[in-house]
Amino acid sequence: MKPRLLVIDDEPLVLELVKELLVAAGYAVLTATSGQEGLRLAKAQRPEMILLDQAMPGMDGETTVRSLKSDEATRRIPVIALSAGRAADAVRAGCLACIPKPVHPATFVKTVDQFLRATTRRHGPSRGAGCPQGTVRRLQASSPRILIVEDIRDAAEALREELTARGYVVSLAPTDRSALESVAQDVPDLVVLDLSDVAGVIVLEQLRAHRPTLPVVVVSGTQDEAVAQAALARGAMGYVAKPINIDLLSQVIAVALSLLDR
Repeated sequence: MKPRLLVIDDEPLVLELVKELLVAAGYAVLTATSGQEGLRLAKAQRPEMILLDQAMPGMDGETTVRSLKSDEATRRIPVIALSAGRAADAVRAGCLACIPKPVHPATFVKTVDQFLRATTRRHGPSRGAGCPQGTVRRLQASSPRILIVEDIRDAAEALREELTARGYVVSLAPTDRSALESVAQDVPDLVVLDLSDVAGVIVLEQLRAHRPTLPVVVVSGTQDEAVAQAALARGAMGYVAKPINIDLLSQVIAVALSLLDR
């Protein structure tokens, strides 16, 4: 059975282009021209993934994704933003990642393929979980190693417990210095970096400078949009706002690892 995707966009030309590209690649495609229509289709059809325009009149993309994530029937469906800007806002609202507009036909389908491989539900959308069934089994086999950089011990331990349950091998670094030392001695597969202020952005820059291919996912409780934008601009592969939605974080991590073709 073909994977079924839902595309929500109020621009008819963009909607038709995206649909044609995906159908040609073998996907079954549902379309909606508004957030309200998209919500109805998502709940009724339970697609494997939703591609969501952010700049729509009425119910915009951020409002739509928040509604999707607040409904038990749709909250586990991964959502990819289609946006010409404000990627941090889309991710903070609940999108897994952002594909920039205008859509580039040469790379668009490959990007969707990569996201879907990392998040697809092995047993059908009605039985999907935040960390997709099948993903946990793959992780247990390969045991990717994650370094959590978090100075609050209880928060770090709680996050380690959650990620360990999903099949990862997790270590902790309570300070920026210990994180840099740890990465220098034994490179993990991915870093989850707590980013409370601009100082954390400097640590991200140092990590990227020493290990350019090392994926870093940022978690942060700051409401400062500039900090989020700075992290994404400096190479963070994902941004998850606190309090952490572990299902969303698990999907972001799975996508980041998948895109590396490890």
